[in-house]
Amino acid sequence: MPDLAARFRTTIDLHEAGVQMMRLKLRREHPGASDAELALLMFEWLKGPDEEVPGFRRVSWPRS
Repeated sequence: MPDLAARFRTTIDLHEAGVQMMRLKLRREHPGASDAELALLMFEWLKGPDEEVPGFRRVSWPRS
């Protein structure tokens, strides 16, 4: 079983890969967007939904 540090590194690597893929997707969907506009789109995506989504539960961090 991998140690905790290796599992955490894998988690970070997967997150970074997902962010890179989304950035490419947004660039394809909005070819005329400026870097600032794309940064805002990325922020909105990373932030998650504003509304209640069935099966999605927002938790505060750090958990108390």
